[in-house]
Amino acid sequence: MNSVLAIITVTCFVTIAKANTDVLQIPPNGLGAKGKQINITTLLEWPSTESFMTDYAKPGRPFIVRNAAKDWKASLKWTDKYFLSIDEGMKEKVTVEQAKKEDRNNPAEELSLHEFVRGYQEKDWYMVERVPMFLRQDIVMPPLFQCPLIANLLLEQMMWFSNGGTKSVLHFDSMDNIHCLIAGRKLFVLIDPKNKVEIDQPQGSYSSVDVDNVDYSKHPDLLNLEYHMAYLSAGDCMYLPYHWYHQVRAADRNIGVNIWWDHFSMMTLDYSSCEDVPQQHHKTMDQFQFQGTDKLLQHEEAIKSYFLMLTGQGGTPLTYDRLLFMFLGDEEHRPGMSDGEDSLNTLFDSVFTTLDVNKDGKVVPEEVETLPKEQWVRIQDSMQSIQQYFEAYTEETVDMFGEEDPTDWDDAQYDTYDNTAFHEEDADYVDPDEKDEL
Repeated sequence: MNSVLAIITVTCFVTIAKANTDVLQIPPNGLGAKGKQINITTLLEWPSTESFMTDYAKPGRPFIVRNAAKDWKASLKWTDKYFLSIDEGMKEKVTVEQAKKEDRNNPAEELSLHEFVRGYQEKDWYMVERVPMFLRQDIVMPPLFQCPLIANLLLEQMMWFSNGGTKSVLHFDSMDNIHCLIAGRKLFVLIDPKNKVEIDQPQGSYSSVDVDNVDYSKHPDLLNLEYHMAYLSAGDCMYLPYHWYHQVRAADRNIGVNIWWDHFSMMTLDYSSCEDVPQQHHKTMDQFQFQGTDKLLQHEEAIKSYFLMLTGQGGTPLTYDRLLFMFLGDEEHRPGMSDGEDSLNTLFDSVFTTLDVNKDGKVVPEEVETLPKEQWVRIQDSMQSIQQYFEAYTEETVDMFGEEDPTDWDDAQYDTYDNTAFHEEDADYVDPDEKDEL
């Protein structure tokens, strides 16, 4: 049943700003401080599938749904005490970043969920990991995914967990995204992709700009932009469209869950058979399959979009050496791949020579834009072969060194760690949710 949505244009967040001046307030020279600030559309309930596609997805328009997740079991149950009561959490390994201000050059660490929960309140730890299987039953999937056609487009989901104060880099995703906040508060600073923002770290789709102190002489493209501001409180969900640049700040004990899905397939999907499912029949995350982000390599438009980004950064053409750097990193720090190095070089040669239409050793956006469809099929085949090589390389590394080998290139390079400090008795642990009772 299609219902009339109450749309609220939020013009002021004075209460939130005052409560979070030390965390959510943007520094005077921080990202978003200099430019026009626009608050994004806020809804009181999820739009119908038709409205979502017509009014938001196709035009690329973000929105917030207030209190969309407030009745989830996750919102009601996910205290530290609850996490420690789950036996699977003793063995479940999670990826933990070692600083609250994101630096993608810093190695992550691997801990059990219990180890993380016992230590995160006293350390600058930030858990960034897929939602553990034993927690997925606590998350109700948004109405959009109750339609099987759209559920088939699901790629990945993540859980973001800290004691607040985290700051992400400015980046974008090549997928559509819904982010739901289970605990705490967040500020998303968004930039419409119609604005040209230089992403000087294209291998990770992010900018090296200091989000607390922007050097506008190095990043003049960030001056005088329209910044779309999205303040989330616990229980709120936000739709973040494909390719929107965003930077995120978190306050208080903070848990978020996000869902990524295939933008390119959604844009061509016939969703006319999708029916709105009553809320009491909505399925939870454990009942859905996620196909993984490698599926994006099946889309010609996704690959084309990526190379347009690589060739459009700061007016610098793409060279063969830069292409290798984007995928393999600095030559002297690349892992040993001698067994397949020749075939891998052949694949990269094929990609580059296909893109370099005029054979001058440089690829510019015009060459990417005008490349015939049959040539994109060739590039797509090469990219899929490169991906298969990386997967085979990773499997060999795991077989040789084990799951926690720090040289495992395809995953975050975890430092070895001594976990003896985390084996205190549970009686010594004080749940922050119960401090007021002590």
